[in-house]
Amino acid sequence: MKLASTITGFGRVEGATFTPMGSDLVRYLETGESQAGPTVPLGDVTLAAPIPRPGKIVCIGLNYRDHAEETGQPIPDEPVLFAKFANSVIGPEADVMVPALVTQPDFEAELAVVIGRRATAVSTADALDHVGG
Repeated sequence: MKLASTITGFGRVEGATFTPMGSDLVRYLETGESQAGPTVPLGDVTLAAPIPRPGKIVCIGLNYRDHAEETGQPIPDEPVLFAKFANSVIGPEADVMVPALVTQPDFEAELAVVIGRRATAVSTADALDHVGG
């Protein structure tokens, strides 16, 4: 199932249609509670940031050999972790605002995983049960 947030809530995307499922995507990921609304054309909704208020954003940099090489950086022996602020997440088609003092922005964003519920010491076999999207 492909979920999307809108300016008024969240819902399910299927092809070129959108079915509203409620007002709180985070609560849905935690509990599975939803309330279906009438399906509308996807073009009639304004998509927003995927998760409207992420608790934390943990990033891994230089996770592709090609990217490390193209930036002239050594290939790390271990993952390079860094954080982003929650307000750095934007919706599709939104403009990425690069501050004027940034002279060399790095466009590296290929994959995101949304952890849908609290997880600690989860086994490999059960890990995907905690992925919300």
